[in-house]
Amino acid sequence: MKRQLLIIGFILITSSLFAQSNADCEQILHKEITINHFQEHVDEFMKDFQTLVYCEFDSIDYQIFMGPQGNMPMIAKSILDHGAKPIENDEKFTFADLKEVLIELKQDTMYPKIRRIVEARNLIVQRNALLKNWSQDKKLLVDMGFTENHIKDIYAIVENNESKPYPEIFLIYSDFIANQQVSNGSAEEINDSNLENENPEMIEWVKGLYAYQDYQLGLKKSKELDKPSLVYFNAYGCINSRMMDGEVLLNKDIQEYINQNLVFISLIVDERTKLEKNECYYSETLKKKVIYTGQISAELQIEKFNANSQPLFILLDVNGKEIDRIGYIKDIEKFKVFIKKTKK
Repeated sequence: MKRQLLIIGFILITSSLFAQSNADCEQILHKEITINHFQEHVDEFMKDFQTLVYCEFDSIDYQIFMGPQGNMPMIAKSILDHGAKPIENDEKFTFADLKEVLIELKQDTMYPKIRRIVEARNLIVQRNALLKNWSQDKKLLVDMGFTENHIKDIYAIVENNESKPYPEIFLIYSDFIANQQVSNGSAEEINDSNLENENPEMIEWVKGLYAYQDYQLGLKKSKELDKPSLVYFNAYGCINSRMMDGEVLLNKDIQEYINQNLVFISLIVDERTKLEKNECYYSETLKKKVIYTGQISAELQIEKFNANSQPLFILLDVNGKEIDRIGYIKDIEKFKVFIKKTKK
């Protein structure tokens, strides 16, 4: 459901963002980027990035690169991954380099699906909800990722609010979902609150699911609680990781089982929280200086689990021995089977 609500909340990008000249297009490819400049002058970067997209991509790509909450996860990851190769943050690369990285990103197998979602959303928010057009609107809702049950709820809202624009229909639907969750989830919220209060080191990874973000602390808790652990290697800029968060980890049955029976450890390999100077070191595995917390997770994934792709879920017993692993998967029932392999 989180994914649908994020889709509803997308902001349309207008054509006015892309009014650039051919001279701008030629110049932007040669303009240099540094990590420090990107982090300190985001507004200036965004203007340049809009020019790059106008010249080399389109408005749909722009919305995808920006992410559902406008926080640029894919752009930032592209810059930071490229810039992380040198040791120092003032090393430079150009918008031409960024262009090549984004072209590679578009080759991801999930990219066409995400593009269909954005295209469908852009069309439907310009329409009024009319029953005579329902068959067309329903197809757009399906392309956006709504399930049959969600679509039935939206149809009922359209019946009572015909002729209203779809942005208003989605607001009514959001209120409906929120009220439904309040009425059905009060007991769950109490349990969630208790879980968080009893484990202050945990964070709410997605709504209703709690995780440690420190591998060693998670293993320690696994022993203390006599529960197996589920280690989740993921990345901000990984499309499949975010799809797992929005489609699989929001499932109530999965959340309940993990919260009650496992110690969940989420490790973000592109997390850019800086280490203290005395904590930095050179990694033979990564062949670079480790200056961010995410690099420690990336190194761990390679050294201990001989893997370098995300998402990756690894089940460990209380002694830290691997039970099983699984990568990207959309089938919720298969994921349920996977996490229950710890049962004796």
